[in-house]
Amino acid sequence: GLLQMPDILFLDEPTRSLDPVGARDIKRFIREELVGNSGKTVILATNNMQEAEELGDRLAIINHGVVMASGTLREIREGLGKRNGNGNGNGAYIFHLRHSGENSFKILRDDLFGDNISLTHLRDTRDDGAMFRVEFGDVGKSLSDVFERITGAGIRVETCYREEISLDELFVRLVH
Repeated sequence: GLLQMPDILFLDEPTRSLDPVGARDIKRFIREELVGNSGKTVILATNNMQEAEELGDRLAIINHGVVMASGTLREIREGLGKRNGNGNGNGAYIFHLRHSGENSFKILRDDLFGDNISLTHLRDTRDDGAMFRVEFGDVGKSLSDVFERITGAGIRVETCYREEISLDELFVRLVH
């Protein structure tokens, strides 16, 4: 396929059966040489979602010949969110919170959440804190609502970041 240097190159599982070093070299060659330096369009067929995420500017998830979703990874995530009714593809955030007292996390779980906002304890941290996953069940709730509830209970927010759904999980949700 490379001998004639076509404008569009179709590759089917180009790293299948390669060791990690060979796979890395092939991916670098696709990204840097074919697409970057030569300006070729590469259409990659793969079941390796990590490889698709690394190499693909645009993705299509196909199930039994039917395109279930296509676009950038962000567009596909947002599209899944619209299907699920939460508008953002996931609606989940990871919070690292610091205790303000012995029962502060119990109060947080028992009294502050509900109203289509779920709170899941992930793990305790060494700094007298804990990691929680907060998920929004509807569009009407915002991140600022959650911050108000947490800080209003005297609990300190150390960090907060959006939990992005993986391409593997997107694929599973779209296909099933």
